[in-house]
Amino acid sequence: MQGLKTQEESGFCRFFELVQKSAAARGSVFFLDAGEGRDFEHGGMKGEDLSGWLIPAGRADTFQEEWEKGKPQDKWLEFFRFAIWRTESGALTVDFKQ
Repeated sequence: MQGLKTQEESGFCRFFELVQKSAAARGSVFFLDAGEGRDFEHGGMKGEDLSGWLIPAGRADTFQEEWEKGKPQDKWLEFFRFAIWRTESGALTVDFKQ
């Protein structure tokens, strides 16, 4: 799955699909850096707040090349975000914050 470097369990993959849908709604792709805690389980999903890069879709392939090799260059820091989960009316949502 784009934005992940490792094979993850199915509950996390379902959550990460939600993260990517939220990113796509903003014309972007989210590339995971780390988990930030505040774990949850909800509707077959498992996850936590995440940190990473919210990259505009048109630049995602360029970023992905650097990201797969290790830490991206400092020029990408402006796109670093936290993916924060919350429940709203019983549904899980993801917001991106600096």
